[in-house]
Amino acid sequence: MSMVEAMAMAIWGGDSDEWATLAPWYADQYRDYARAALKALREPTPEMVEAGEHAAWDSANSMPAIRAIPSAWQAMIDAALDGEG
Repeated sequence: MSMVEAMAMAIWGGDSDEWATLAPWYADQYRDYARAALKALREPTPEMVEAGEHAAWDSANSMPAIRAIPSAWQAMIDAALDGEG
């Protein structure tokens, strides 16, 4: 399932079985909402950037760790959801 689809279902609030029965035009509205939300997330706030840098920093090598990108992204989204950014 794509992120757009997962977000659309989350915004809609029902379960996947019900989602599958929605009229296509109705589900498309929620996909549009999800795309708009993802576009808003493309530009992180300073607080999100700071949270991402903190989560991705590898102290042993004094540089960002590529393997930490997923947790950095999660930390950035968490910062936005917590009202910090």
